[in-house]
Amino acid sequence: MLGKINEKGNLSISRNGKLKQQYCPWSPDECTCGDHCPHFQEPIALRRDPKPELRRASQINPKPQAPAPEEILKWPIIGYGIELCYGRQWRFDQLEDLRPTE
Repeated sequence: MLGKINEKGNLSISRNGKLKQQYCPWSPDECTCGDHCPHFQEPIALRRDPKPELRRASQINPKPQAPAPEEILKWPIIGYGIELCYGRQWRFDQLEDLRPTE
């Protein structure tokens, strides 16, 4: 799935090749889904461990060590996640964030 956060912080997702503005399903009026909502969390990069077999428990390694944070940042990005609406996480293959950085 493809997603975009525009300059105003509103979320759009791609449906049939066209970006469609998302609206809050719980709002009585047509409130847009975006970073103005307290349920809208910051996007996070989803990463894949290139060597997961090294971190599994086994007879040889009964208590595998968790990877260091700096090691995780080197793992390849496989998508992006945004937690929205009562803990639901949307996952995107590509996410364009056009909000200005401060």
